[in-house]
Amino acid sequence: MQASRRRMLNGAVGATLALVVVAPPVSAEPTAMVCATLSGTVLNDWIRQANAGTAVTQEIAMDAEGCTVSVGPDGLEPLTGKLTLTAPAGGLVLSGGDSVFDVRYRGVLALSGVTVTGSTNSGIVNAYGGSVEVTDGKITGNTSTFGGGIENSGGAVRLVRTEVSGNTSTGNGGGISSSGVAATLTLVDSVVKDNTSLYGGGIGSSNGKVVLQNSTLSGNRADAGSAVVNSAGSMTITGSQVRDNVSPYSGGALTNTGKLDVVNSTIADNQGGGVVVVAGGPVTVKDSKVLGNTTDGSGAAVLNGSGAVVTVERTEVSGNRAAGAGGGLVNGAGGLFRVIKSTVRGNTAGAPGGGIANLAGGTMTVTGGLISGNAPDNCAGAISGCRAGS
Repeated sequence: MQASRRRMLNGAVGATLALVVVAPPVSAEPTAMVCATLSGTVLNDWIRQANAGTAVTQEIAMDAEGCTVSVGPDGLEPLTGKLTLTAPAGGLVLSGGDSVFDVRYRGVLALSGVTVTGSTNSGIVNAYGGSVEVTDGKITGNTSTFGGGIENSGGAVRLVRTEVSGNTSTGNGGGISSSGVAATLTLVDSVVKDNTSLYGGGIGSSNGKVVLQNSTLSGNRADAGSAVVNSAGSMTITGSQVRDNVSPYSGGALTNTGKLDVVNSTIADNQGGGVVVVAGGPVTVKDSKVLGNTTDGSGAAVLNGSGAVVTVERTEVSGNRAAGAGGGLVNGAGGLFRVIKSTVRGNTAGAPGGGIANLAGGTMTVTGGLISGNAPDNCAGAISGCRAGS
C-alpha cells in the first residue's frame, strides 16, 4: 500500500496550474516521552500533527535497555510536514512495515539516535521534494527492490555518523538507492557495510549527486559496483575508505558511468577490481591509495573501458593483481588516461602490462612519478613516458 502511494508521486509535482500559497509550519515546543509508552499509533498521531502544519519535535527518554516499537505491516502514514525524533544513540528501534517512514513532497524527517529495521519495502522512502536527515542512527536489516535501507527518489538525504548495514535489494542499491536529477545524497562520518544488491551493493546512484566525506564502504556485495554504482550522475568521495567489497564478476568496487572524483581516499582489498569506468567521465583519483585489489579480468586498480577521460594523480597504486592485462591500470580503446606524479609498483598481471596497459586505440601518458617492480613488466602498449620492462 505504501509502495503504490509513494510511486504515484514521481512526476506529479509541478503538474498543478493554480498558485498555491503555503503557510509556514507552526513550531511546537519539544516534548519528552518515555519509550515504553511509544507505539505506532502515537507516531502516526505525530505525523498527522506535522502534516496539519505543526513542526513536531519529540525527545524519547530511554531506560538502560532501550526499546523496540513495531510500526505494523503497513508502516507509518506518509509524512508531508516536519517531524523530528531524538533518542539516545541506539536506544530507540523502529521495526517492521512496508516502509517505516514514507516521506513525501515537502516532508522533512530528522532522526537522531534511531534504528530503522525490518522493513520489506525500504526502511525509509524519500520522494521528490522530501528531506531526510539521520544522525547517530542505524539503518539495518531492511529489504526492497531498490534501496533496501533507504530509497531516495529525487529528494535530499543526509546521513551523519550513521551506519547502513545488512540491507538487501534485488535491483539497485542494497544499502541506499538515490535516483533522479534532483536527488542528493550526503554521507558524513558514516559507514555503509555488508549490504547486498544486483547493482550497487552499498549505494546505487542514478542521475543525482552523491557526496561521501570521511566515510567507509566495506563488505558490500553486488555483480557490478560492489560498493557503489554511479550512473550518469556526479559523485565525490573525500577522505573515505572503500575496502573489502566483493563483485564476483569483476564489476568493480566503484562502477562509474558518470562524473567521479576520488580525493584523499583509500580503495583497497576489493575483489572484482577497484574502479571500473564503464562510460561517462571524467574520472579523477587524486592524492589517494589504490591497494591490493584483485580481478579475474583486466585493470585491478583502475580500468578505463569506455573511452572516458581518466586521471590518476599523486596516487599510490600498489599490490593489485589482475588475471588479464594491467595489474594496476588499464586504458581501453578510445580512452584518454593520464598518470601524473603517481607511484605504480608491486602490481601483477597474467598478461603484458603488470603495472600499466594501454590497449590499441587508446591514449595513455605518464608524467613524473615512479613505475617500478611490476610483473611481468611495468608497461605494455603505447604509453608516453613509460618504457616496457623499465
